[in-house]
Amino acid sequence: MEYKPGKLNAVADDLSQRDEQGPCAATCAISSPEFELFEAFKQESFSLPVVVSKRQEIMAGTAGNDWSVVDDFVLHQGKIFVPVSSTFWPQLLEHAHGV
Repeated sequence: MEYKPGKLNAVADDLSQRDEQGPCAATCAISSPEFELFEAFKQESFSLPVVVSKRQEIMAGTAGNDWSVVDDFVLHQGKIFVPVSSTFWPQLLEHAHGV
């Protein structure tokens, strides 16, 4: 990182003077339903047999390197594992396709 004094530091000045109610407020409003969806899916995943079984394999060390558990989510290659038996597929597809 390089310090640039005064007018040479235009990017930092622009960022520090932006409207507080601008993009951040819009982003936060758009993002909050995602957190609810994640939390609801996490709760459902504790009762989905395929996820419960995979979580047990991961904990036992028999699932392989592509599988992990992070924040109670079962991940495959770093992505949340959502089995076809999940009731959240319609919501996920709607969210992904912006319908």
